[in-house]
Amino acid sequence: MTHRKSKTPWKKRRRNCWDRLRARMLEVRRRRPADPAVSVAAQLLALFALIFGRMSVIPTIAAPAPYVPPPMSPGHAHRIETARRLGIPSRYVDIVLAQGTVPYSILFQHIRRGGGSRENAMSFLRTKAPEPSVDWLDHVETWGLWSVVGSTKTPTSSF
Repeated sequence: MTHRKSKTPWKKRRRNCWDRLRARMLEVRRRRPADPAVSVAAQLLALFALIFGRMSVIPTIAAPAPYVPPPMSPGHAHRIETARRLGIPSRYVDIVLAQGTVPYSILFQHIRRGGGSRENAMSFLRTKAPEPSVDWLDHVETWGLWSVVGSTKTPTSSF
């Protein structure tokens, strides 16, 4: 075989994998027309990548300072000290100073309410209640029978 322009014989070149890949890509491109939606999607993806790529990852808002409780007022400190000296919870200081003791109705109300007031009321009630009723209070606390505390009915269950 000879090349047209030159008079020297042309050697047939051996095809390699790159030539086969290039031929396959040209054939696929020739068969399939370009889809405009894919082109627009690729352009939008590039635009969003550019915009979001320039944004900082860490927000510029300063971190909030940790919570620091306000200093205790002198009145509150005096109230806690008085409660410690009297051996009572601090929520009952005003009542004890005014009446000399906490009425059972207030204690029962706090016991039925639950939470921290229940714990304070039960600890105060154990010191104030007569000795035979402490076993009954233990039973009520163990089984969670808070509705019978302070009611006018007597409990029907025996223990």
